[in-house]
Amino acid sequence: EQQEEQTEQQEEQTEVDQQTSLGDDVEESDSYDLQIRHQVAMNLLQNAFENAMQLYEDANFEYECIRKEEPPSPYLPVYEQILDNYENVFHTLGHKLSETPAPQPSQSP
Repeated sequence: EQQEEQTEQQEEQTEVDQQTSLGDDVEESDSYDLQIRHQVAMNLLQNAFENAMQLYEDANFEYECIRKEEPPSPYLPVYEQILDNYENVFHTLGHKLSETPAPQPSQSP
């Protein structure tokens, strides 16, 4: 009878351990999903910024080339507007980024 009681206690403890482990797995999975979502967002942000900078540089180069043409290119005002738009967006983003806190050094336990 004592043997049966010990076996039942062991089985109950095993069930509790499995449930706890399952709960930890769910929390780890949620944490992993959260990290992945934010990593994807940061990668998209970085790629978008790099692409925008490249497009801005290309537009600026093309603008400088057509600016020297005689007679003046009809595209000159278009390029000026495009460059102004980029500069406005960059200025706005720069202002918003300057308001974000500086990264703090990671403190690992």
